[in-house]
Amino acid sequence: MAVNKTSDGIWYYKVDWKDSRGKQHQTKKQSKKWRRSDAQKAERKFILSLDNSDQIALEMTYGELYELYKSSKKEELKERSFNTYDDRQKTFILPKFKDIPLSLITKRTTSDWQNWLMKQRTPKGQPYTNNYLKVVQSCFKAVLSWGVDEGYLKESPFRKKNMLRKGEKKKEMNFWTPEEFEQFYNCIEDLQDQVTFRILFWCGLRKGELIGLNIEDYDPKVKTIDINKQWDTRNKKMTPPKNERGYRTISVDAETARLIENLIAYYKRCVSYRPDAPLISFTKRLPAQTLDNHKDKYIKLARVKEIRIHDFRHSHASYLINQGFDPIDIAARLGHTVKETLDRYGHLYPDRQQKMAQNIDQNHKIKKNRTLFVHFENEGIKKALN
Repeated sequence: MAVNKTSDGIWYYKVDWKDSRGKQHQTKKQSKKWRRSDAQKAERKFILSLDNSDQIALEMTYGELYELYKSSKKEELKERSFNTYDDRQKTFILPKFKDIPLSLITKRTTSDWQNWLMKQRTPKGQPYTNNYLKVVQSCFKAVLSWGVDEGYLKESPFRKKNMLRKGEKKKEMNFWTPEEFEQFYNCIEDLQDQVTFRILFWCGLRKGELIGLNIEDYDPKVKTIDINKQWDTRNKKMTPPKNERGYRTISVDAETARLIENLIAYYKRCVSYRPDAPLISFTKRLPAQTLDNHKDKYIKLARVKEIRIHDFRHSHASYLINQGFDPIDIAARLGHTVKETLDRYGHLYPDRQQKMAQNIDQNHKIKKNRTLFVHFENEGIKKALN
C-alpha cells in the first residue's frame, strides 16, 4: 500500500491485495486533480470496497494507517491542535511503529511500548507527568480505534487502561494573590505593559487572546473586551478562539478601562492609526517571547515568586473563587465549561460542602425547646428500649 507522486507530480495510490482464492492483485489509480489527501481518501474507499479487507490489513503498516487517519481528521482539528498531535506521534509513536505491519502490533507490543514510554524524559531530564503520559497514549489509542471503525483492524491491540507512574505528587497550581500582583504591578512604568498585565490578571485572558486583541475589540461605552479570535504564537497567524465558549465579552474594571483608553488615545496621535491595529504593541503583534521577557524583568524588580504567563489566568480564577462568585459565572468569563472550571479549580473550593451545611442550618433551624416524639409500632422495639 502506498500513496505517492509520479515524476510528473501526479498523486496516485497503489494497493496489493488477494482475492478469495488467494490470487495476488495490484490496483493502481491516479488523477491530475488529486492532492495527497484525495489520493489517500480514494485508496481508503477502494480498500473498504473489497470483500476481504482483512487481507489488506495484514500488509498495512501503522505508518500507512496513520497517514489515512491524518487525512480524515485534518479538516476537523484546528491547525495548532493538529500540529501538536502530529508532533506527539512523530516523537513517541512513529519511531517505534511506523514500518510495523498492523498484524504484528499486539497487546504485548503495545504494553512493551507503554513500559518504554514510562522511561522517557523531558529535554530537561525530568519524567513526564501522568497527564502528559495519558495524552500520548490516547494519541496511539485513537489511531488504532479509528482503524477498527474504518475496517482496517478487527480489534484494537491497545490495552484498555493507560499506564501511569505511581506515587506522582499532584503539582500545585501556581498563582499570585492580588497583593503579590500589586507588588509586581508597582514596578511597571510603561503604559503598554500596565495595560498588558492588568488585562492578564484582572480579565484572565489566554496569551493568544491578549496578543490577538485589536483596538476595536474594546468598547469604551460599556467598558468591555470582545474576544473573537486569538493569535497563534507558533504559526504566527490569527485563528478562531480555542472553542465555541472562547467567544465571549468580558467586562473590565474601571482602572484597567482607564488605562486602555489612555493607551488608545496615545495611538490616535499616530498617523498610521487604524481601529483594526493590535491593542498591544500597535504596529505589529507582540512576540510571545517579548511578553515573557517583560514579565521576567518585572518579577526580578518586584522580588515576587516566578509564574508563567498562563498563571495570570489561574490567578484571576483563584481571585474570583475566593470572592465567592458562582462557578457558572467564572466559567463564562474564562471561556470554560462549568465541569472544566470545577475540575481545574475545584481544589480551591475546600469548604463548599461545609458552607452548604451551614446555609441549611441558618435558614432552616429547628426550635431548641421543641419536644420530639417517636412512635414505635413494633412491640419488640418498645420492650428493648424499656
